[in-house]
Amino acid sequence: MDQTSKETVLLITVIDSVLNDVHSFTGEHDAIQAQVEQHFISQCAYNIPNWDEYTQDDISATLEDGYIKWGNNSFNIYWV
Repeated sequence: MDQTSKETVLLITVIDSVLNDVHSFTGEHDAIQAQVEQHFISQCAYNIPNWDEYTQDDISATLEDGYIKWGNNSFNIYWV
């Protein structure tokens, strides 16, 4: 994949098994990656009750996986 081409990333939020939000980012990969990760972490911190117990390694692994699921809820990052 050409790292300078425009890409679209979707951050999809599912709450209680229902699609709650779709947030999109468009731009060059390097330019939007930090925005996507920050938004993802922000949503996790706001919505996941025990997020404060996650270590930096846990957070890094979650970002690498591109999703987190708890109960009937999830956040998913899709590079399209």
